[in-house]
Amino acid sequence: MKNLVLIAAFLFSTSVFAEGFRAFECEVSRLTKNQNEELSLKMNSKLTFIEKVRSWSLSVEELELSSYDQHGPAMKYETELVGKNEVGYFFYLDLSLEYELDIDVKTLEAKLYWWGLGERLKLADLGCTLEQ
Repeated sequence: MKNLVLIAAFLFSTSVFAEGFRAFECEVSRLTKNQNEELSLKMNSKLTFIEKVRSWSLSVEELELSSYDQHGPAMKYETELVGKNEVGYFFYLDLSLEYELDIDVKTLEAKLYWWGLGERLKLADLGCTLEQ
């Protein structure tokens, strides 16, 4: 019975991440020593990620990435499972991987990474809410 409850809870939490519309509002809860100059993150900085079926946008501090920007650099993102309960969102600019946002589907805790010169640098831990 305990296993059934755990399976049902996991299926419910992952169904929130099914195709459709998602909007995450996140707040920086811990900064790392490695900082990306473009972001200049501070404690309690806000991160917003909105995902629709064929469009998306990510904003944090001065950084605004969006599939709606017709005049910006070539941008795309990919999604994949990066851990037992984590979904990873990978953001590319001009075919170069730039940012990774990993969100835990159970706790909605997130990690923001910057990919610089082929190495992944952790920028911050975040606490998120899922808007529906």
